[in-house]
Amino acid sequence: MSNRDKGFVALVLLGLAGCRHVPSPTGTSSFRVIEPPPDRRPPAKSDAKVVEPTSVDQYREASVQEKTIVLPVYPARALAAKAGAAQVGVRVTVDSGGRVTNVRPSPLAITIGPPRFREDFERAADVAVRQWKFHPAKIQHVEIVTEKGFTYSRVTGTEVIEAEFDLAFTFTSDGRVERGK
Repeated sequence: MSNRDKGFVALVLLGLAGCRHVPSPTGTSSFRVIEPPPDRRPPAKSDAKVVEPTSVDQYREASVQEKTIVLPVYPARALAAKAGAAQVGVRVTVDSGGRVTNVRPSPLAITIGPPRFREDFERAADVAVRQWKFHPAKIQHVEIVTEKGFTYSRVTGTEVIEAEFDLAFTFTSDGRVERGK
């Protein structure tokens, strides 16, 4: 075989290397070109550069839906006994759906008042606060980015979470109730 024939055979073999013989269902051709595998490289990134620290978490407190606020009622037994003023502190747990799941005495906003009516005042606060609805607390995951000379933050995710906080209610001697935080 001459060099010219060898070159021709090599050229034909190279041409067929990218092809595979596949029987045609229609009988019109017995060859089809096999496409190269798709590019598996990750998509090109923008020229944005992440600045240190690359991410931060921002906490958003649970907030009460104002129309759901029900103030406690001054306990009838304490009012009849002219028990006087009292302050009740409660720690409230709000779930990720914005519902109150737990109300207990607060370690920060202590309860002050006539000891014999303490449970009555705490129960009044508990009954009222359990009716409240909240916008749940959230944690936003934020990435700090510099792109084309500008630095900005972008939210990369948000989690709705359970939250706890303390409330204080003041029961006045004339039977009114005021709230504070």
